[in-house]
Amino acid sequence: MSFFNSKITTIHQQLTPHHVQFSISTRNQSLFSSNFFKLNSNKTEAVLIGTKSTLSKHPSFTLNIDNYSVSPTPQAKSVGVVLDSNLSFHNHINNTIWSADFHLWNINRLHSSLTPNSAAILFVCLCLQEDPLLPKSHFNTSIQPLLSAKHKLSEDAFNWWKHIQNEKRNFDTYKATVGKLFEIFPPSPSLTEPSPDRCRTCAVVGNSINLKGSHYGPLIDFQDFILRMNHAHIKGFEADVGNRTTHRIMYPESAVDLDNTTHLVLLPFKILDLEWLIKAFTTGFSGVSYAPMKSKIKANKDLVMVVNPAFMRYVHDMWLEKKGSYPSTGFMAFILALHICDEVSLLYWNFFCHI
Repeated sequence: MSFFNSKITTIHQQLTPHHVQFSISTRNQSLFSSNFFKLNSNKTEAVLIGTKSTLSKHPSFTLNIDNYSVSPTPQAKSVGVVLDSNLSFHNHINNTIWSADFHLWNINRLHSSLTPNSAAILFVCLCLQEDPLLPKSHFNTSIQPLLSAKHKLSEDAFNWWKHIQNEKRNFDTYKATVGKLFEIFPPSPSLTEPSPDRCRTCAVVGNSINLKGSHYGPLIDFQDFILRMNHAHIKGFEADVGNRTTHRIMYPESAVDLDNTTHLVLLPFKILDLEWLIKAFTTGFSGVSYAPMKSKIKANKDLVMVVNPAFMRYVHDMWLEKKGSYPSTGFMAFILALHICDEVSLLYWNFFCHI
């Protein structure tokens, strides 16, 4: 029987019926370090692989890492491959076939209506790393997607941003407001960039009623990150849109309460939006906008993120080629996903696209 650490590497260990615990010792941790691996105990998954008769002899197997106990799971994902206890690859094959089926069906539906440029922008079912149509010149990884206490927005970027909704206040007011923002919320939001040594998947789920009846729910829930926008409804539609959400992208006029595990990702269009975020988590907001804004919001303040206005400008200038006044919430979610994930599934307008 073998033990697989699905996040890091593979460890082979022969187990006897009396050997029901396996510990990562200091010596083994040194071995990992010397090979440039790092054990993260609370993100490690374990799968026992063997015959049914062999597995039945170890019903209480545990893995101990730094006093953290890890129990085996029926399956775990490693570099995009779903491993199960019997190495049948049943779920992995089903998911791959399901994805390919939707992929081909939707290419056929969309082919006649897509211009070459639109096809390039949407990366219709081509690999992000190897796509020959990928406009690599569009990517600028030097622009931070999210605001942080260390980030300094240029006045030039501010002047572009202020015209989105006719902001009258000046750059100094913006900087003072951002300073107050990071007295309450995380000063450095966690957002790891894509990396060749792992495969992180994202699903960007649109709000189209045409997703009803699609049965995409299990495929959506299988992704690592699931991004939804604004008032996206889930209850009653789980079979089609899934039931997990890791990031909810919104602006104050479209804000909804969230559970304690979902990131609130604010898409700000004016200084008032930043002020709303501060007051909605503290004293309550009482300002006026073009539409009603919630006075208070329920969400985990430690998971709050704010999209960088400079990133909004970059998306508008590079990806939309300055067409329109500013990017839509859905398109911002799409480009954000491309910057934080290695694979992106776009579920929008009744089509599925795996990027």
